[in-house]
Amino acid sequence: MGLIGAILLAILAVVGAALTKLIADEAKAWMPWLTERMVRHAIGQLPPDQRERFNEEWRGHLNDTPGELSKLFVGIGLIFASKKMTLELSGKERSIPRLTDALKQTMDFSAALTMAFFAAPCFLLAALAIRLDGGPVLHHQTRVGLNGRTFSLIRFRTMDTRDPLRHRITAVGHVLRALRIDEIPTVWNVLRGDMSFVGPRPERPFLVSALSTEIPSYRERHRVRPGITGWAQINYPYSTTSVEDAHAKLSFDLYYVKNRSFLLDFRIILSTVWLVLFTKDTR
Repeated sequence: MGLIGAILLAILAVVGAALTKLIADEAKAWMPWLTERMVRHAIGQLPPDQRERFNEEWRGHLNDTPGELSKLFVGIGLIFASKKMTLELSGKERSIPRLTDALKQTMDFSAALTMAFFAAPCFLLAALAIRLDGGPVLHHQTRVGLNGRTFSLIRFRTMDTRDPLRHRITAVGHVLRALRIDEIPTVWNVLRGDMSFVGPRPERPFLVSALSTEIPSYRERHRVRPGITGWAQINYPYSTTSVEDAHAKLSFDLYYVKNRSFLLDFRIILSTVWLVLFTKDTR
């Protein structure tokens, strides 16, 4: 890789730290405003005769919640709660899961757009380091997504393409994997609607075909969009493609499909952050 590559990676680390602080400061400044808009939107969705009562009740609950991040997620929960109440009053409660998925996709798009903006310097520096190391910058893999449709999963290339049979990770690739930067381009899949931040791990078509033959309920995991992280990923270590492992992971995936909610997504994201920052687990 040479001196230039090492310098670029050092710059990448510094820029990443600076961007993390910038994002934290911006989020802290915007959270109260965003939470207030969510509460107003939630109350506005209620029947007129219920708004005054729940406005007082919900704001009291919000004021008792410590921390701006916690209040933000309370605001998200209030939006969902108001939709649920309105649907129950109108007799359309069966539409709740569909509304949850639609709201989640909207939040995924907003979060991915924000992440893409702030991660742009890291993206450019990582792409330059890979290019200087030789070979293509991006790696594309066909995966199976929502309702069994295939899509192209995008990541930074970390393997040496000059000798594909050796499956050797490049010097730059080792750094990108250690910092989890190799998955930054996957944000594009979230923006396109191929993936979500939270969901079952997307698998390759031949593997899905083989496992679906062995496990009749395997395709049930395709009822939701696949995710960058998920319930199975944080609870089951990265393993082989054996039927036994697939059965074990499928139980976690089906639990998520059945019980998916904003609270469960938040728990999965927090667990993922813990695994990435404080453990050497590669799941």
